Order: sequence, then structure tokens, then C-alpha cells
Amino acid sequence: MKKKKLVDKFILPIFLVAVIILSITATFFHNILREKSHELENHLASYKPMIENRDHSYKLLLNQLKDKKINIENFYKEYNLITENYKNEHQEYLRIKKQMKSEQSILGYTSFKNFLLGFGIRFFALIVSLFYFSSKIKKHYTSANQKVFFLIISSSFVLTSAYWFTWSLVYKVNSVGEYDFEQWHQNLLLFIAPIIILSSSYFLFKHHQTIEDKFKKVIRNIFGYIYESKEDLKEDKKQEHILKRGQLIKETIENVG
Repeated sequence: MKKKKLVDKFILPIFLVAVIILSITATFFHNILREKSHELENHLASYKPMIENRDHSYKLLLNQLKDKKINIENFYKEYNLITENYKNEHQEYLRIKKQMKSEQSILGYTSFKNFLLGFGIRFFALIVSLFYFSSKIKKHYTSANQKVFFLIISSSFVLTSAYWFTWSLVYKVNSVGEYDFEQWHQNLLLFIAPIIILSSSYFLFKHHQTIEDKFKKVIRNIFGYIYESKEDLKEDKKQEHILKRGQLIKETIENVG
């Protein structure tokens, strides 16, 4: 009986508290991560020196023309050469930058930090809406109209949050920074996933008592097995202690004799 009360009193609250803590902390996980890696930051920092080097070369060339060290024909020739070198260097810079961003991106997000930010906020919203939805299913209403009204409101919260939660997982950003809405299976999933989440949540909350009882039964069986194992171990140790004590008494009598 004590074992049953322990499970009934703590197992579900502990689970719900764990879900709440996880949903709240999910909105803060991104703060511990860097948005850009050290390699990417170092590469981005090389852009300014590259521009300064180009401008410095232009300035030196212009001074040479002013000092009449080169004629206008050589000036244009050198100018075009500097420009061409800069274009090649800049293209290589962009290529490496794109490659690094691609390697560090996840599910279309530019970094794991941004993914956790987008995912965490939507996950929190989904959990909050599910808790609200659950409370409205379990509540006893004074009229059928009142029940329908609150179920519609809470269902709309779940559908909306489930839509954006799914959106944070399925959509990717294309090469020009725009979200890709051309994949038909992504668009289909956006409408199917919220309905599945809502219907499965309704079934779970509506019949939670049956599911909870089965879950508690499993936990009780586990606790019962552990408890019985401990009792058997205690009994074995007790018998062993009695035997040792009897042996000690016997040896003492023999020594005295």
C-alpha cells in the first residue's frame, strides 16, 4: 500500500514538472552557444583587409600617375590588373564563406544556435498550448455550449503552435536567404502534423486515466521487484549472520572446554 501511494503521488507530477522545466529551458539553450564558429569569424575578418589592400593599390597607382612615373596607358593596364586580382580574391572569399556556412547550418538555420532559438520558442509554445488544452478537456462545464467554446479555443492554440513547431523543423533557407516553400511534401506535412498532434493529444488526455494506471502498474512492478530483492537480500544476510554467530559460540565453548 505504501508503495502504491508513493507511485500515485509522485510519478505523474515528476513527469509533468520535467516536461515544464524542459520546455522553459529550451528557450534559453541557444545562449550558451556561439552564432559563428572561430573559423568563420576569422574568415569574415579577412574581408576588410582585402578591401583595404585593393584601395591602397589604387592609391599607389594614382600617385604614380600624378608623379608621371607611368603614362595613362600603363595606368589603365595596372588598374585593370588590380581589379581582376581583387575580383578573383573576392570570389574565393565568397566561396569559402558559403562553404563554411553550409557546413555549420542545420535544417536550414545558419547555425545550431539559431536552430535552438527557433525550435525552443516554438516547443515552449506547443507545450503551453497542450497544457491549456488538457485542462479544458478535464474540466466540467455547466453547459454544452461552454464546453464546445473552450475546446475550440484550446484546439486552435494547439493547431497554431503545432504548425509553427513543425515549420521550424521542415523548412530550409535557400541560397539567397529566403524560405523554400516549393516542396509539396513540406507543405502537406505542415497541415497533417498539427492535426495528428491535436488528435493524439485529445486521445491521450481524454483517456489519460487508463494510460496512467497502466504506467503506474509497470512502475509498481519495478518497485516491487526491487523491494522484494532487497528483502531477500536482507533475509540471506540474516541467516548468514545467525550461522556465523552459532559458529562463533561453538568455537568459544570448545576453547573454554
